[in-house]
Amino acid sequence: MKMSLKNILLRTIHQKNKFVNVAATAVRLTSQEQYEYKKQRNYDSNYRRLVGTALFSSVLLGTVFAEKSNEKSKKTKDGDDKKIEAGERRPDLPTFRAEEISKHDNEKSFWVTYKNGVYDVTSFLPSHPGGEQIMNAAGLSIEPFWNVYGMHKTQEVYALLESYRIGNLHEDDIVDHTDEELWVKEPNRDKRLIVKTNKPFNAEIPAKLQIAHFDTPNELFYVRQHMPVPDLDAQQHSVRIIIKDSSTRVLEFSLDKLQMFPKGTVRAALMCAGNRRSEMNEVKPVKGISWQGGAISNAVWEGVYLRDVLVYCGVDTSNTVGKHVIFTGSDIDATGVNFSTSIPLDQALNPYGHILLATHMNGNPLPPDHGYPLRVIVPGAPAVRSVKWLESITISYDESPSHWHQKDYRSFNASKTWETADFATAPPIYSLPVTSAICDPADGDTVVPRDGCVEVRGYAYSGGGAKVIRVDISPDCGKTWVQAEELQCDDAPPQQHYAWTLWTARVPVSKDQKEVKPVKGISWQGGAISNAVWEGVYLRDVLVYCGVDTSNTVGKHVIFTGSDIDATGVNFSTSIPLDQALNPYGHILLATHMNGNPLPPDHGYPLRVIVPGAPAVRSVKWLESITISYDESPSHWHQKDYRSFNASKTWETADFATAPPIYSLPVTSAICDPADGDTVVPRDGCVEVRGYAYSGGGAKVIRVDISPDCGKTWVQAEELQCDDAPPQQHYAWTLWTARVPVSKDQKELQLWAKATDSNFNTQPEKFDDIWNIRGVLSNAYHKIKIQIKH
Repeated sequence: MKMSLKNILLRTIHQKNKFVNVAATAVRLTSQEQYEYKKQRNYDSNYRRLVGTALFSSVLLGTVFAEKSNEKSKKTKDGDDKKIEAGERRPDLPTFRAEEISKHDNEKSFWVTYKNGVYDVTSFLPSHPGGEQIMNAAGLSIEPFWNVYGMHKTQEVYALLESYRIGNLHEDDIVDHTDEELWVKEPNRDKRLIVKTNKPFNAEIPAKLQIAHFDTPNELFYVRQHMPVPDLDAQQHSVRIIIKDSSTRVLEFSLDKLQMFPKGTVRAALMCAGNRRSEMNEVKPVKGISWQGGAISNAVWEGVYLRDVLVYCGVDTSNTVGKHVIFTGSDIDATGVNFSTSIPLDQALNPYGHILLATHMNGNPLPPDHGYPLRVIVPGAPAVRSVKWLESITISYDESPSHWHQKDYRSFNASKTWETADFATAPPIYSLPVTSAICDPADGDTVVPRDGCVEVRGYAYSGGGAKVIRVDISPDCGKTWVQAEELQCDDAPPQQHYAWTLWTARVPVSKDQKEVKPVKGISWQGGAISNAVWEGVYLRDVLVYCGVDTSNTVGKHVIFTGSDIDATGVNFSTSIPLDQALNPYGHILLATHMNGNPLPPDHGYPLRVIVPGAPAVRSVKWLESITISYDESPSHWHQKDYRSFNASKTWETADFATAPPIYSLPVTSAICDPADGDTVVPRDGCVEVRGYAYSGGGAKVIRVDISPDCGKTWVQAEELQCDDAPPQQHYAWTLWTARVPVSKDQKELQLWAKATDSNFNTQPEKFDDIWNIRGVLSNAYHKIKIQIKH
């Protein structure tokens, strides 16, 4: 029966005895809310609205419940005041398991539980005064909701509830809901999401839906929560900027006031650091949500740039060493502690980082699950750094003290356990490694080939602003590889690619195995790398002085031409994208000196360009001209060399015109001492192992691990000698030292070395997967064998 508002109010006059107690309950609840709310914010008008709404809602609830109770329940005899106990076990009714109940979660069949009782309240849905809020309890218990909305706990409501009783909840499925008040205001979620946990709510997007849209629809964007979703009002919300230096300064911005800054937009994927953890679980059990590949989604975020806000607030951009930016959200755990984490101040101030204080997602205000009304977006970093429901930003010499920063989201090698892990010394994860996943077909699918091929689709992503340049698919466990011919990505400049890449490959279903051929090129060992201090002037300054338009760079290149000439009279040349050349964090130099002395003839005297983080071929020696052009260098060395191919390409099948040029280098390491074949005498039960590690693109080497037993266990190098450059500006190598224990009966050690960089890319184990016809980017584990003499 549907009742008009007029009828409800008229009945209220006649039935006031039925809702006075309910209203009193609401007043007690909201009085406490008033005290807490006014203590934090003096919003009297909001409080009056809150109380008024609660009182009116309680009247509606009491009246409607009384009306429905009268309709469905028999009136008790005069003097019969038997107390109704809702949810008691009834032996006359059938028993249901929670799994069966959870299936009745829609408007056609809507079941809920309360204590031991199971109820079919489908017919009550149109009369529920709270509207769609009841949908949050679909197929679940209503106890946590009633623990907050105390107006439900009356004899009339209990009687109404029992009138919908259909059975009992199985004893094994009974849950204590006494402490679940925090969860009752959770937003509605799309039923297509794959729920991993309900409280807190964590859900991933199904694989085939991931690739249906380049920008993930808001309702399908994966959800990662640590605590309940806070109930915030955009009109009242503000964010405080707290600057701790010699003194503490506090500035506060409402969302309206933030609009004084220029609008910023960034297309960025957010990925949980634990994405694909389920696959790691198959190797060895780990702790955390067992995500498949669905804990990553892509969106266009809008707001204002964090850098602009911090500069306006007086943050010293020249004094950043050792400082951090702490982001604190409004979500609170059971102990009353707000969620928070932090990033280095250098990272926060990087204009190419595009860190955003976001209010919109894909053109709409942020949904509650994704930080409404304000969140920070830290592109290229684990999603945990993109704090939701942002309420304060603190500049401090300390990192965030929270559990989530100090005791989680840090990097360890494969031999660390929960008992041996030292979180205090482990590096926080501020970036993400390159990854990819097949989304369609799904594991176990049966596929009908078309034209002798199976179409395979998926996503790929890399943190730190790196662009995915190639995706390879193997149909035979890595023996051969097929390159994805379609890569859908955004058009961001180099080192500013924060979106994912969607790819499509056509994989032949039967293919003769090809013999692997030797590579062509100089057979370098591990010695084709050296480190130096270069001096000169910055290329960017020269180009700006010459009138190069820094705002019009798309599709343009910088061609470097040297004075060295081949037998046909052609000068050596190569090129890099203009965006890369103009990046002030790239530190590209027109160098005249090397380690304090004029350049030696072999190293470019009197002038060479230095392109840090790139293959040395881009650092052209004996520089005689620099050309800005829409064309890349036409030289053989640029067009027919130093490009990237997969392991199945041969010199006959390689298409250099479509292969991506190599503008950066992967993480690598090498053991330098002892040398392969050396005989070593242990000292204090250990062998000292030393070497170098390096990563391109400005990434810092954060860890080097040595295995003495072919990868079964790993020892972390305890000494890392590196420069003190800011994040994403580490262009020097790292020298490392490790002490590897040996037993008295060991006669031989097979040492493996691998490095991990600040983008958390780690060297691959085998050369099989990275083999290519030119033998470039050869960064698999470095392996040597030594003899032990006791």
